[in-house]
Amino acid sequence: GLTAAIANVSKKMYGVQFHPETDLTVHGSQLISNFLFKIAGLEANYTLDCRHQTALQEIRDTVGDRDVLLFVSGGVDSTITALLMAEAKLSGAVHAVHVDHGMMRHNESEVVEVALKAAGIDLDLVRDPDFFMNASTDIRGTKSKTLKETTDPEEKRAIIGDAFIQLRNREIERLGLDADTTVLAMGTLRPDLIESASELASGNAKVIKTHHNDTPL
Repeated sequence: GLTAAIANVSKKMYGVQFHPETDLTVHGSQLISNFLFKIAGLEANYTLDCRHQTALQEIRDTVGDRDVLLFVSGGVDSTITALLMAEAKLSGAVHAVHVDHGMMRHNESEVVEVALKAAGIDLDLVRDPDFFMNASTDIRGTKSKTLKETTDPEEKRAIIGDAFIQLRNREIERLGLDADTTVLAMGTLRPDLIESASELASGNAKVIKTHHNDTPL
């Protein structure tokens, strides 16, 4: 009784309510292949090497000679971003910061620190769980409860996301950076931006859930 997929063949519009890209999805690769080549009419002329060099150049063009404050959680997205930032050999300084906000797994921050330093990333570990637990934000014109008092998942994500931006401002001051020119870097995926209805990814998406690194602040 659940809708798993929708289609309008005449308009070539298709949607699925699952993740065809994961290993657990039977025939997921074939679904993606059918859409890309049979429906969208694309050609298989894309390689990871192309994307790698394009990403490096995009970073150089975007950052220029400015300094970068990079938040690194230790997950795939932010770790790849950190490695690309290092490989881009920017003229400005890249300050990689890992935040222990009190919701990490046991000893996870230490594991992240060791792993990233082994990869050549000089990581600054900031521990401040009290700041996050007592953080609140404005939600639809009303001041929220503190994070530790909040039970609604969507409100929690909004509070955490805005707390990271407030922490950014504090870290910029601590590191002696220029707040007007310093670039904030965080790793995320396009699907996450679409789920958050970010205009960076789509002007038509509706919010499925807010991601902590894509909030109004």
